[in-house]
Amino acid sequence: MPDESQEKPRRSRKVTSLKVAREQPDARVVSLCQELLARARRGELVSIAIAMQTQGAGTATSFEMGEGDTAHLVLAIERLKLRLLGY
Repeated sequence: MPDESQEKPRRSRKVTSLKVAREQPDARVVSLCQELLARARRGELVSIAIAMQTQGAGTATSFEMGEGDTAHLVLAIERLKLRLLGY
C-alpha cells in the first residue's frame, strides 16, 4: 500500500476561457453617446476626447483632434477630471 504522503496531488481542470455575463446597456450612457453624435453631425464638435470604463473594470481612451487644438482639448479634460473628483 503506497504511503499517502507520497501520492501525487490530483490535477484540477484548467480554465481555458471565461464568459462574461452581458448586462443591459446603461440607458444614460447610450443617451450621452447619441447626444454627442448628434452634436458632431451638426458640426458643433471640432475635437473630442473620451475616457471609458468597460465591463470588468477595464478602461479605454480615444481622441480625435479634428479641427480643434491640443490646448483646448486638454483644458476640457482637466475640467472633466475636476468634475469627476467633485471639485
